[in-house]
Amino acid sequence: MGTFNTLIAVVDCVNCNKPFTQEIQFKYATVWQYLYNVGDKLTRTNNYYDIGKPGTKVKACGISADNICPNCDFINEEDFDLFIENDVIIGVNYAEDLSIYFDTEGDFVEYE
Repeated sequence: MGTFNTLIAVVDCVNCNKPFTQEIQFKYATVWQYLYNVGDKLTRTNNYYDIGKPGTKVKACGISADNICPNCDFINEEDFDLFIENDVIIGVNYAEDLSIYFDTEGDFVEYE
């Protein structure tokens, strides 16, 4: 995946419905191994490592570092949609449709 950032997020297991913490790797804003939580503002350095335009509304593709539920050992989906507005992470969900990322080098798509 190259250089990426990581979102630390609590998601629900699709099998047992219990919450567990995920480390979700993604490429948006300045990608330089930054750690974020939902609600954090993304870092921008305006250099080669900046991805996307500041101030836009995007859905970024994320990949789980470990998708096994510690409560029931179920293997959950590893792909996520991260919702970002004005460079703030506002939410995360299991990915609905990965094909939306195919025409954008797999990193993110802008939406209204």
